[in-house]
Amino acid sequence: MATTAQPVKNYSDSEIKEKVNQLLLDTGLDGVFPFPAERLANMLGYSSHYFLPSEKTRSISGAVEHNKNRILINKMDPLARQFFTLAHEIGHIVLHKNKGNKIDFRTSLTDTTDPVELEANQFAAELLMPEEEFKKKWKEHKDLELVSAYFGVSIAAAKVRADKLNLKKGFFI
Repeated sequence: MATTAQPVKNYSDSEIKEKVNQLLLDTGLDGVFPFPAERLANMLGYSSHYFLPSEKTRSISGAVEHNKNRILINKMDPLARQFFTLAHEIGHIVLHKNKGNKIDFRTSLTDTTDPVELEANQFAAELLMPEEEFKKKWKEHKDLELVSAYFGVSIAAAKVRADKLNLKKGFFI
């Protein structure tokens, strides 16, 4: 019986954090919140295009076409999701660009086990909600709504980040 090869993780969380930190230093965008993701995409030579999904593409939140240097974002998703998706696609650009003409895409299904998608999610979280700044804001407010608003992300994204950083859960809504 033949088995299919599973995608392999390319980067550890600490390597992703290092890549984000170096990118922020190189671009001078460190410490700006909410993070100017659109500006970073442009600095990397990519343009963003917002599409109205068809029946066939409605579950796709975003994609990056490496060969055309463009990021596609689902216009029907909530703004906070569009923002995270843009950062996620930037993650694919930085971490996975060597795939040539392959199109990376993010679906509305957030429960993924694909290591490449998990890496892009981790990249987006580090980019939009850097660990030190997130912990600082969490300690200051201890309120998921205020913290998510500060970073311009959804409450769900902020909750995942707080969980990943093992922050006290007693303050969640």
